[in-house]
Amino acid sequence: MFVAHESWSSSASALLGEGHTCMRIVEWQSLYHLYQIVVNEVQNGKKVVRQYFLSDVDELENVLENQSDDFEVAEVLLQSPGWMNGSGGWALNKVLSLIVGRGESGGKVIMHKVGEGVVYTSPAGGKIDTLEEEGFKVLL
Repeated sequence: MFVAHESWSSSASALLGEGHTCMRIVEWQSLYHLYQIVVNEVQNGKKVVRQYFLSDVDELENVLENQSDDFEVAEVLLQSPGWMNGSGGWALNKVLSLIVGRGESGGKVIMHKVGEGVVYTSPAGGKIDTLEEEGFKVLL
């Protein structure tokens, strides 16, 4: 989950109108992965490119399902911690494919194939039970 502290807010919020808060810094209070998506939006007849940060795969699925002519996901990036990517530090990779399913013990397993052809799983070493159809989804 992202955390915003009032001391990090920006006076630019007033320019965007009610319901918006501009932050100079947000905190990610987790040692798990998150998604950065690049979106092409049409706003007032103009194409606008925006980036969003999503805290989990369910939010990503919701965004992907709600694409339209005016809101298209152009790119999905994975920010992964060292335990997931094996590097000992955080990494940012383009996601080529994304599969969600149930593991052998019944819990959710997420498999990310990234730009280098490497597959990262959450939880680490997780395997999807291919005989378990409930909850099995190919998102990308």
